[in-house]
Amino acid sequence: MALSIQAYRREKILCILMILVSVAFLKTSYGYDAESSVFPRFLSWFLLALSLMNIVRTKRLSAQVRGREATGGFARWCALLFIIFAPCGIYIVAIDLIGYYLATALYLSALMIWLSREEGAYNLKAVFLASGGFILLVWLLFDVFLGTHLPVGSIFSPFFS
Repeated sequence: MALSIQAYRREKILCILMILVSVAFLKTSYGYDAESSVFPRFLSWFLLALSLMNIVRTKRLSAQVRGREATGGFARWCALLFIIFAPCGIYIVAIDLIGYYLATALYLSALMIWLSREEGAYNLKAVFLASGGFILLVWLLFDVFLGTHLPVGSIFSPFFS
């Protein structure tokens, strides 16, 4: 994948910002009481590790940067924002309507199919198994172990009252 110089600069700035945010989260997590800070510390270290891996990946891509500038301008930028945020907005509305579990399963399945569309070799069985496995894991964690019920949605709420 070849990047333009402008795209490479944006990617590098994003990597640096993510590292700074990770360090800030890490610093904040060590300010909590010892008994309630294990999970925030774990997440902070995990985010920092992923951010560092991302900057290494970006440095490797720098060898492939071509001397051409990005094309498309403002219209392409707006289209990309819409492609990113529209599914997230639909997902949030779907949680309220059909509940967390069904909305998440549909969102994850659609996202995996959409992201693998260019290769054209997505496996529906693997997509549904991964989505179902994630939903099962979340259900076990929240409903069974923590006793916290996630939203069932306004359509299905009469059945779960």
